[in-house]
Order: sequence, then C-alpha cells, then structure tokens
Amino acid sequence: MKKLTLPSHATVAAYLALFGVLAGGSAYAASKIGSDDIKNDAVLSKHIKADQVKASDIAGNGKSFQAVGLVQRESGGGAEFDSDELKERGFESVTNFTEGIYCVVPSGNLDPAKNPPVITLEYNSSSGENFTAMWDIANGSGCDEGEYNVQTYDATTGDPTDDVSFVIMVP
Repeated sequence: MKKLTLPSHATVAAYLALFGVLAGGSAYAASKIGSDDIKNDAVLSKHIKADQVKASDIAGNGKSFQAVGLVQRESGGGAEFDSDELKERGFESVTNFTEGIYCVVPSGNLDPAKNPPVITLEYNSSSGENFTAMWDIANGSGCDEGEYNVQTYDATTGDPTDDVSFVIMVP
C-alpha cells in the first residue's frame, strides 16, 4: 500500500495562484473592457439579463422619438388628452376637427412634410376592435398647414369614427 503524502508548499502555492487567476480573471476583464472594445451589433438582447439595461443607459436616455403622444377617445366621442403631458412630449394640442379627423399641432420645429409620424391604435381605450388609423399632410382636411392630420376609421364600414384612441410618434 502506498502512503499518502502531503503536497509540497510549492504545489499548494501553485493551486492557490491558479484559483486566484480563474476567480479574479473575469472580474479583471470586466473592469477593463469598455464600450469602445465591443464591435457594433456584437451584443444581442439574448446576451443581456432581464432588467439590466435602463433608459438612462441608452444613447439619448431612451428617447428615440422627437415627439410622442396618446390621444384617447372621450366617452361621447372626440379627443381627450393631457395638454401638459403632450407639450412635454413634443405636441402643443389636438383638435377633433370633424368625425374621425384629428389635427395634432407639433411643438418646436417638427414639420409633417419632413418628419412623418407613426400612428398606432390604442385598443385598451378604443370602443371596439376593428379600426384603422392613418395620417396625411393637412391639405384640404380642415387641419392647418404644419399640423399632423390623423384620420381614424371603422375598418368594417370604412366610415370615419371617433371611437378610436391612438398614439402618434415622430421618430
């Protein structure tokens, strides 16, 4: 039978050094790798743990739109909106010119001819579910030049309707 011997001091020291490098090496690398060291499109969402990226971490503090506003339908039809919130988000006001036509006045230098919006329906506060919304430059619609003309329709009948809530975003 072989007799077990204790490892030498050199072997113990070598193992301790190895474990130190293995444990601390990634922490050292993480502290030394910066955004300039990472190629564009190299980090994908699947590489990031949930809730690790905040709006303040994103260029522009997560503000990817020049303007964004929610226009909710009122219970009797028409537009309801929080004017202070709209002003903070890039719009001055909204008027419901006629059934299904909304005139959205941008603040600042936004020009509908040069800065087209994205319109999306907000079904949670719409009255029904088969709607469509679009925008047009304000020519002849009742909206003034320089305003966003948003038109909302019942997709089943094709008739204009005020039963729709929508979000307008200008990238």
